Amino acid sequence: MASRGMPTAAKLFAALGFALLGWAAAAVLGQSLPAGVVIGRVPEGAVVAGLLCGWRIMGADVGRGFGTALGTGLRTGVVMVVLVLLGVAIWEMLQAAVQRHYPGPFEALMGMVQLALRYGALLGNAPFLAVMAAGSAVIGLLAEVAGRRWS
Repeated sequence: MASRGMPTAAKLFAALGFALLGWAAAAVLGQSLPAGVVIGRVPEGAVVAGLLCGWRIMGADVGRGFGTALGTGLRTGVVMVVLVLLGVAIWEMLQAAVQRHYPGPFEALMGMVQLALRYGALLGNAPFLAVMAAGSAVIGLLAEVAGRRWS
């Protein structure tokens, strides 16, 4: 089992793999969004979320077997998508709050939830889901292989 506190080759591999997956998934998502929806800085946010989630979630569970690696890879992908979705919703809410589109802080928080739900509905397209599911599973398994090879 990999040490949770120390850097390992498996953690580095998982972080870089999920960062690359975040960039690729954002590119696929950008191609399939309806006209007029701007993707903005989502690819950069997805790379950062991939780095963090790959290191902290996937990298920490390497060494427990291929079944666990597959499940942890999928879990890491889901957490990564949720982080990016929340990040986008928070960013847009803050931009709207600065322009005084909300009468108070509670309305701003409710607006953030509505934005997250609206953007979450856009994530239900097949190419994006296929890239995230397959990529997360493969990276999880490859991180397990890297952990066995270099630990």
